[in-house]
Amino acid sequence: MKTKKVFSTIVVLAAIFVGCDTSGNNAASGTDGGDCTKGDKRECDCAGGMVGTQVCVDDGAKFYWEKCGDCAGVDAGQGVDAGQGIWEDAVSGLSWQNPGPTETFTFNTATSYCDDLTLAGHDDWRLPGISELRSLIRGCVPTQTGGACGVTDSCLEGGCWGAGCDGCGDLQGPGVGGCYWDSGLKGICSWYWSSSSYAGGTSFAWGVNFDNGYVYDVVKTNTYNARCVRGGP
Repeated sequence: MKTKKVFSTIVVLAAIFVGCDTSGNNAASGTDGGDCTKGDKRECDCAGGMVGTQVCVDDGAKFYWEKCGDCAGVDAGQGVDAGQGIWEDAVSGLSWQNPGPTETFTFNTATSYCDDLTLAGHDDWRLPGISELRSLIRGCVPTQTGGACGVTDSCLEGGCWGAGCDGCGDLQGPGVGGCYWDSGLKGICSWYWSSSSYAGGTSFAWGVNFDNGYVYDVVKTNTYNARCVRGGP
């Protein structure tokens, strides 16, 4: 009888040991064997001494930290307040209205507003294309310029949109209030129009929600924010 009891005790202990995750990955992150939790972000080293952002992603089998990428435009603080309501982007060389107007616009009225704008002695303002608008995104690697999102001025079809365009966690960017733009930008953190119409239907245009870096096509009669741009100093 003693032998049976000892044997049973060994079996129970072995089962407990096998069931434990000694790596700490599952218990700490709840990621089904990965080393991070989906949506987590961390800093990473970029070329040229810049600091970028990695996001924990899911490939359907495991969770993992995506590559840092070339990090162009990742950092906050890469622009200059030029005064007179203008912010100059040192990465793209574009000049932006800062802040944009507080009122919202349909696609057509946003286009007209920027076309008619005179600011700081310049009257060549325009509504930005989707590639220009995406160049403002900071801290959400998939939808920043060069990120996984395929929507650009040269790719405006529905097939250009994919999971990489979904953006990141709400209000976790480097801008004021968690906006996904540079810390020097001011304005309402929400949807902004681009001038790029959706190639699959003229009733839609592409836009960016700076709450989460989301890129999507929206109905042109909806009302969203606008921020005008011009081609540099």
